[in-house]
Amino acid sequence: MTSSSLPPTATSEDNADHGCVFAGVSQGAHLLARADAWREDGTYVIRSTQFDVIAEDDDFGRALDTFVTWLLDRAAQLAELVGNGEATDDEERTFAALSARVFPLLREIEMRERRLHIRRRRATSTWRHHGTQASSSGQLSAA
Repeated sequence: MTSSSLPPTATSEDNADHGCVFAGVSQGAHLLARADAWREDGTYVIRSTQFDVIAEDDDFGRALDTFVTWLLDRAAQLAELVGNGEATDDEERTFAALSARVFPLLREIEMRERRLHIRRRRATSTWRHHGTQASSSGQLSAA
């Protein structure tokens, strides 16, 4: 765990540590949400101060992973509501803010997967010559 991802030291929501949740694959970290975090009765709690998302786990790393997963799920739910024309004005604003943060991360993940797929294919690709090789004793025409 890097120093920027040390677990919160607060012991309740009343004195929660304020911070941000970032996620990234390789190109750098993307800000996903501002959040409060604390540890209560041995459980880490991360609550977004911007979006309706909260995650809990006994392990801080797993709590972060769960938070990101649920944030992506929330974005998908809002996308469906907006796409179907069923979103409230508040849900549309929330979707606009959340998608501006989530889509760059998803784009990075997709690009990474494509690069890995290409590398895997290259690693197993072979070329075999079929036919007779040209004789090196023959002379090429200068035509």
